[in-house]
Amino acid sequence: MSRVSRSAAALAALAAALVMAMMSPGVAGAGLTGGPHTDGTIVSTFEPGSFPESVALADGIPFVSLGFAGEIRRVTNGSTMVVGTVDLGGSSLLTGVTVVGDRLYFARASFDGDGWLYSLPVAAENATPTLVTTFPDSFPNGLAVRDGLLYVSDSRGGRVFTVDPVSGETATWCQDPALAGGKALGINGITFHNGQLYAVVAATGEIMTIAGGVDGCTVSTVVRSNQLVTGDGIAFGPDGLLYVTVNQSNKLVAVDVATGALRTIAGRTNGLSYPTQTVFGTGVMYLTNGALANGAATLMRFPLDSASR
Repeated sequence: MSRVSRSAAALAALAAALVMAMMSPGVAGAGLTGGPHTDGTIVSTFEPGSFPESVALADGIPFVSLGFAGEIRRVTNGSTMVVGTVDLGGSSLLTGVTVVGDRLYFARASFDGDGWLYSLPVAAENATPTLVTTFPDSFPNGLAVRDGLLYVSDSRGGRVFTVDPVSGETATWCQDPALAGGKALGINGITFHNGQLYAVVAATGEIMTIAGGVDGCTVSTVVRSNQLVTGDGIAFGPDGLLYVTVNQSNKLVAVDVATGALRTIAGRTNGLSYPTQTVFGTGVMYLTNGALANGAATLMRFPLDSASR
């Protein structure tokens, strides 16, 4: 079995361990308007088994982390270029990617329990990434940026780390049992909105807010729903709704965090195949399809409704 196949099998086994507990189903549909159209198009197709795991924009250009290929790719006019490559060293994969200034930052997580954060210049071509910091006994996954600090979710330990991208100084900003997934993935995608950190907990299908402080952190549930179990990446659209890629059910779900209302925006019939992350640009939303079990590993582009621009 190839390294890619072993890594894919390990991730599938981890995801399959999610406990489907009885949860509030949420409110479907109520008053949600705007957002991306369902008529998305494929921007780029990647090698089978490469597992596009996350996407970020720099000056409107998508950068995609290929989890099991160990590559960061720049996608321009449908063509891709390798920006940087990491030796995965066995059972690990690349996870979240984000942009700070003129540099890309991306995480790598090992199924054996270690994690790393790397950086690359946005303009790099087939470069060797710089190691920024390590995360022992963790599964670094989602990335977010605020006030010059990187925030990194730990899906194994139920933590959020902060990292100074200049010095590499790393600290545990929050750790809470509600963010841990037990034998499954816990906190996954994270994003800031109006100064507040939001997170999705894959194991429980919860959208949570997290507030850190010198005396600890406060974790609060915004919505909890079966529809959000295996939620992966999250991003707020220009319409103020939170968009969640729910990978095992092949759905993109919009969440009104003010009311808890939910609406499925797109699914397998719209081209989704184990969707992993979304990112919003001017008049457009990009989405990565990990295609873990079947389907095509792609980057898709969805136009936004005029109400969302």
